[in-house]
Amino acid sequence: MTNIVCFSQHLTVYKCWSELSAALARQQVDYALLPNTKDIWMRDFMPVQCTPDHFVAYRYEPDYLRGQSQYITNWKHVIAPSRLPHVNSELILDGGNVIMCGNKVILTEKVFLENPSLLPMQLISRLDKAFQTETVIIPWDRLEPYGHADGMVRYIGNGKVLITNYYDFDKGLRKKLLDAFQPHFEVVELHYDTPRPHKWNWAYINYLLTDGKLFLPRLNVPEDEQACAQIGSALGVPREHIELVDITGVLRNGGGLNCISWNVSLYDSIL
Repeated sequence: MTNIVCFSQHLTVYKCWSELSAALARQQVDYALLPNTKDIWMRDFMPVQCTPDHFVAYRYEPDYLRGQSQYITNWKHVIAPSRLPHVNSELILDGGNVIMCGNKVILTEKVFLENPSLLPMQLISRLDKAFQTETVIIPWDRLEPYGHADGMVRYIGNGKVLITNYYDFDKGLRKKLLDAFQPHFEVVELHYDTPRPHKWNWAYINYLLTDGKLFLPRLNVPEDEQACAQIGSALGVPREHIELVDITGVLRNGGGLNCISWNVSLYDSIL
């Protein structure tokens, strides 16, 4: 449902930018490079869009950047607040831990640790009010130190979520996730049929989807086409509108395509 995708200007110095920008051009996707960011992780600090005229801002003060303020971007220096219809939740959040799902929003339980001054039910009430949704809390995958949900699950519409291939490597966490989702969503699972799983195949779930075009990391392994087939089918995106992009430098730093992008639906220009 989004029609433009924004990246940090810092991304242009990465080797992947020429390939990614060419893929965006091939798919005729509008994009913008935004100034005044401290790093490339746009998803984490930019406000979350709930509807075309409702964004949620928050305090971006992650524990993994404690004492490293040189990497903490103030979104108000990126886009003038007056140009973005938003509410200030005053909660400590990461955008990578917020998965909008229509009338629900998914976050991992790390959000409780980030807001210790609030009791769990107080925090959930604040989240419900800010996002104007029902909050669904899922377990934190402790192999992912940032506590983000966007490396675990994505919403694919019609009350369905897509989860990464926990079936292949962590059946215990898979069961906990299925239990958490069962009252709220129908679950579709990824599974890669390969004798030697690639260490970065987690990154497929961290895809970029905008304007009906799907962008996935290219690892040059059998999982590439399996991911294209499975995720493309789940999202209803035909193969000709799926691009595989080498983002090795981004993956080495622990993020994927969703992490470096901020895709929004604009009824008017805010840029």
